[in-house]
Amino acid sequence: MMWVRVGLPPSDLPFIIVSMNPWAFKRKVFFTVTVFIFLLLIVTIPIFLLVSPAERVDVSAPKNPQVLWSRAVLTSDGIYNAVSRVSSPHSELSSSRAYYRFNFYNSLGEIIASRDGSTSVPSLQKFYVFEDRIYTAETPEFVTFQWLNVPWQAGKSPDTDLFVQNTQKFVEEKSTRLDTSIRNRSFRAVENIEVVALLLDQNGDLVGLSRSFVDRISGETERSVSFTWPKEFVDSISTQISARLRSF
Repeated sequence: MMWVRVGLPPSDLPFIIVSMNPWAFKRKVFFTVTVFIFLLLIVTIPIFLLVSPAERVDVSAPKNPQVLWSRAVLTSDGIYNAVSRVSSPHSELSSSRAYYRFNFYNSLGEIIASRDGSTSVPSLQKFYVFEDRIYTAETPEFVTFQWLNVPWQAGKSPDTDLFVQNTQKFVEEKSTRLDTSIRNRSFRAVENIEVVALLLDQNGDLVGLSRSFVDRISGETERSVSFTWPKEFVDSISTQISARLRSF
């Protein structure tokens, strides 16, 4: 029930008395909140379904990691090391063991050497795939890399915080050495770290390639890593070093 004094001048408005049944007020509030929640669900659920990546629940047909480039470097007579730079496109998928193939071709486009291997694929990351000591009697004209099978698993790969620092190159008589250190900036220890090193000349061409493994780095500590080549890479002017975890 409501009582209002009418016919009052504006100065008397503060003295207007309004009375409302408390149960009616509660029903009105409840109705308003219910309508608001209903409208909110109608708007937000379709938006969530549209913007949520399908890869979070669908692992039946994801994309393979993109191959950015592939190279090979002669290490001794007929022996080559090969590397491919790849990029994993999925933020919510990873693969504990993916299978691949390097192919070496001659000038006629014929396969003269091939190497199959496997590696782990992290979530949403660029990384190197490396194979060493590939033999061929002919000089390869170009190298290709292809994925044979990438069994994806739902879920992100473990986050790591590995930092490459203090890299130095030493050119000695008939040899080249590259020293660096890998720092684990996280609080927890990490194991089975793969470290790949590339030497590039002034044209950006790959002239040196090697790999090493570190068994374990404790939290907030670092480990030294060295790479050696039985050749004087005097013309190499830059280096690229990558460190990542391997699941096997």
